Amino acid sequence: MSRKKKKISSEALQKIERARQRNEFIARLHKFCDQVAGPDVFSLIPEKELEMIYLMRCQPIRVREAKGQAIDPEMMKEFKTMAPLMFKSWQLPFEIGSLKTISAYDFFTVGFTLIIYANRIKEGGYDNAFIVKNKLAHIATLEHNPSFSHLWNQHAQMANLFTMLYSDLGYGCYVFKTEMRIEVNGILGLNIYLEAYCIKPEDMPVTIENRQRQVFRVGWPLAHPAPHFEYVRMPSAALDKLPGLFLDVYIQSHALKRFFERMNGVPSGLLHYSLFHSLKNPKVFRNKDGTLLFEFSLCGKKSGYLVASVVEGMIIIRTFLFLTNAGTPEGDRLRGNLGLKTKDVIYLQIDKLSAFLESDIAENPEVKEIFLAAGCRTLFEIDKAFYYPQSEKERHLAGFIAAYLGLKGAA
Repeated sequence: MSRKKKKISSEALQKIERARQRNEFIARLHKFCDQVAGPDVFSLIPEKELEMIYLMRCQPIRVREAKGQAIDPEMMKEFKTMAPLMFKSWQLPFEIGSLKTISAYDFFTVGFTLIIYANRIKEGGYDNAFIVKNKLAHIATLEHNPSFSHLWNQHAQMANLFTMLYSDLGYGCYVFKTEMRIEVNGILGLNIYLEAYCIKPEDMPVTIENRQRQVFRVGWPLAHPAPHFEYVRMPSAALDKLPGLFLDVYIQSHALKRFFERMNGVPSGLLHYSLFHSLKNPKVFRNKDGTLLFEFSLCGKKSGYLVASVVEGMIIIRTFLFLTNAGTPEGDRLRGNLGLKTKDVIYLQIDKLSAFLESDIAENPEVKEIFLAAGCRTLFEIDKAFYYPQSEKERHLAGFIAAYLGLKGAA
């Protein structure tokens, strides 16, 4: 009879995994050291020192919930998954030794570990310590190198990117503060955390046209000195009213929904940051009915208008109009030029951002000219970097529009 194989205990498996992680880290450190200090340095560091380096190593930057916060577990899972992926994908200029670039992930693990070690080597600590110390001297002073500041700036940018991608004025906005700890749960080593906070803007019910509406105060979340909102306060002179006063700005929950529907494909955080920025630097218009309009720009490109009213000393954003919607100067011009009605615009599917970012309209000169003539050039200039396509394939709208309008170039 064949003997049954003995099952490996969980304790033994954990020990094997720890050994694998240790060997992997030392291999990465060895490679980094060779690149920045030359191939004859790492072999001079004794095993005992390597063990100490590993125990005191710098951990990857991690995201965790700040004390007292109760953030949606799915959102925390998203942050924890995205952080290492972003750090590994960001290749940054380094220009030290033979290393020309480095990922943010490698810098904050093996790079930072070697910097700390280079600063604490004692010349007589072990055989060849003097040589190792001299060979790593330029690494010990790396914190004064512009590359060092640049890498930390990338760390701050990732926190800002999370805020930009995932925040929503109607549900909650996320900000992150950096915390460093030398010990976590009894384990030594440099631990860098992005601590997540979820904060919400002021909100309240307001009676408009005899109906109660929920409104949210327009602002943008900031992490420092403590998590808070910077709110928009618009000068009364911007509205041609008695100067010297300031009006708080709120947006209806209904307007947030229309905003997301008509600017489809853009993350809510980027939309709401652009909302904040547009209202901090307002361009004020009135449509032909005298309705108050604020121009909305996405990353500097005009995309529509925010329809507003002054209610009880506050500015209330009532809805959002995409650039081709009725009630905007461009939308009304488009209708006037072509004799279109609102139902035609909806039928042609040109009442949302996705029509211009994931269709062939821009590739058809005759159809594109229709929108250029109406003043919609900026819709073709929007950067797609933060746009999430709403369909898997490019939509063929140009021929459909040309045929509907009876253009010469229609198939």
